[in-house]
Formats: sequence, C-alpha cells, structure tokens
Amino acid sequence: MAEFEIVIDNIAVFADGENDVQPSAIAPISFSIDGKNLKDCDPETVLEARKAGKRIRTQVEPKDTTLLLEGILKSGKDVIFISVSSALSESFHTADYIAKGLAIKFPERKIFVVDSLACGGSEGLLFLHAKKLQNAGLDIEEVAEELEYAKNVLHHTFITDDTSTLAHDGIIAQTSVVNLVPIFELSKDGQIGVLQKVMGKKKVLADVTKYVTNTINDNFCSTVVITYGNEEWAKKIADDLAEQAPALNIKFAKANAYTSSYIGSHAVSVCFFGENRKRA
Repeated sequence: MAEFEIVIDNIAVFADGENDVQPSAIAPISFSIDGKNLKDCDPETVLEARKAGKRIRTQVEPKDTTLLLEGILKSGKDVIFISVSSALSESFHTADYIAKGLAIKFPERKIFVVDSLACGGSEGLLFLHAKKLQNAGLDIEEVAEELEYAKNVLHHTFITDDTSTLAHDGIIAQTSVVNLVPIFELSKDGQIGVLQKVMGKKKVLADVTKYVTNTINDNFCSTVVITYGNEEWAKKIADDLAEQAPALNIKFAKANAYTSSYIGSHAVSVCFFGENRKRA
C-alpha cells in the first residue's frame, strides 16, 4: 500500500495546541479583487473590499499548488487534497483541474480532490478526521470515500455581530430591527445560509448551544472546535456546552484572516459532526 499525503489549503483553521497533527503540505490561496489578481494579498484588505461591494474571487494559487502536489507525487506518495467549499471559492475547481493534469503526468500515482463543503474550523476538523482514518491504516481510496460521507455530516454554525460582509454578498438583507441576530450555517451544498433569527445576544448564544447539543453525533466524533473573533461569545458557548454535554471534547481556535474575510472578524463558529446537513 503506497504512502499518501493529505494536503489542505490555508483557509483551514486548527485548534490551539494541535501543531503535531497539522498538515505538512498547505496550498496557498490567491485573491482577485474586481478582476485584479493579488497572490499575496492581505486578507484584511479582502474583508474591506468585500464590505465595499467589490467582486471577490479566491482560489488556490495555481503555480504554487501545482509545484506542491507535483513534488509529493515525485517522491512516490499519493495525494488527497481537501479544499475549502466550492460554494465559497474556486479552489476546488482549480485543484481538480491541476490534479487531472498531474494524473496524466504521473499515471502510476493516485490523487483525489475532496470538496469539503466547509471553511475554516470545519475544514480543519475534516482534515483531522482524515488523519485519524489514515493513522488507523485505511488506504487512500478508503479515506477518500469516508471523507465523502463525513463532509455531509460536518456542521459549521456561526454567529457574528457584524453582518455587513454577508449583506454585501447577498446572503442576508440588512435589517433595522435592533438586537435581531441571525444564526448561520453552511448548507449541504457548502453555501452560507440563515439557520434562524433570534432576538437578543443572550438568547442567540443559548440557541446555538441548544442546536449543537441536539444535532451533534458524539458517537461519530465528540470533538467540537470553536473558532472565534469574539472571545467572550466563544467562552460562553463553550461553558454552556460543557455543562449540558460534559462528554464533548471542546477545543478553541483563533479565526484566521482568510475565514474572517468571508464572515467578518468578530464571528464565532461552532464546528462538529452531527446529523446530515440541511439545504439552506
């Protein structure tokens, strides 16, 4: 059985203290703002551009990603590439195109590209699941097949105190109702959708906790990753989850700027495995 490498893009977020299980190969992301390609663009610039209503596109950087994957294949290893959701980025399609070309160049090697339907902490959680399967001795075909199942029961639920970015993207309409806070979730298609709308910060935090405890399948995986820009909200959700479901393995991760460019810099995401995702 050939060795294989699990590669991910750098939109993925990993829990604090998990440096030993992070990927050794990470594909860089490049941005396009109103048609201008910016390979090394600061994601904070992207966030401001998105708020200003500019047209944003993201993808894995084609040249660097090709060289990265080619180097792994040349070393005699096969590859699984886990991409950020294709509904949020062109990364999956770019990586898939690169993989098809490399499959012709290296016919003796295997390369799978998985659309995670996830982003940030949920994408990182799917990678950790893949590593667990790999460490358990599954071969590359088995891991790729398991990921196609796991991504459909992988949840990414989030709240934010700044919906302007999402409003500019047409995901939610701006509202004049004071204290109306939406709860968002990535749908079964990997798109950002509104799960419900709640009046007041206290109730929205309680409803997020309730949704997680009612939806999680801790027999499949008891790990919950909370990525945060708003540390106060993250701690409150974690405390409530620990009280209501003490068997859960709750981990924190500081949201990176790439994820923040999609959902805002003060968002809190709760990522876990549970029931089948719904269509938003």
